[in-house]
Amino acid sequence: AQNPRMSMFNASPMVVNPAYAGNFKGTVRVSTHTGIYRNEGSYINHLNAGADFSIKLKASKKAANRLGVGINFYTYGFNSRSPVQASFPSLNVAFQSQLGKSGKHFIGVGAQLAYASASLDERKGTYNKEISGGGFRYVPTALRNQTASNSYTDASGGITYTYKSEEIKFELGLSMFHMFY
Repeated sequence: AQNPRMSMFNASPMVVNPAYAGNFKGTVRVSTHTGIYRNEGSYINHLNAGADFSIKLKASKKAANRLGVGINFYTYGFNSRSPVQASFPSLNVAFQSQLGKSGKHFIGVGAQLAYASASLDERKGTYNKEISGGGFRYVPTALRNQTASNSYTDASGGITYTYKSEEIKFELGLSMFHMFY
């Protein structure tokens, strides 16, 4: 999804697909995970935390519907040795619906609004895009003393399809992140 180097991405479902907001049994889900990555002298840490709510909507004769609302905060490089620091707080909204009366087919559609911000200070250390996700098109300078910052607001969207029976569960999804920037 947003960061291809993140292991345990399933621990943060709204990072994988905005349509996962509210897609769980129960009313509240809290998720968090962190990681520290080292590579060729570079060091960077990642942290993701999120909370989402599943609100049951009035069921129609054909389907049980839910509205999912969630907030997520993803950041990396917040230690003193990382030259690149970035954060991505987001708001997620999704609609989940059962397809048909069998209770085996489900669809989810979601949207996300995120604020991305990053800062660069080459004096803190060596940057390696392989452990940060590559972000913000940064190219190191020969002097290693460049500083900069950038931020933007952007939208993301996603859709999921789930088939559930007693024996198996099959999920298929599509998500598009940073659609406009």
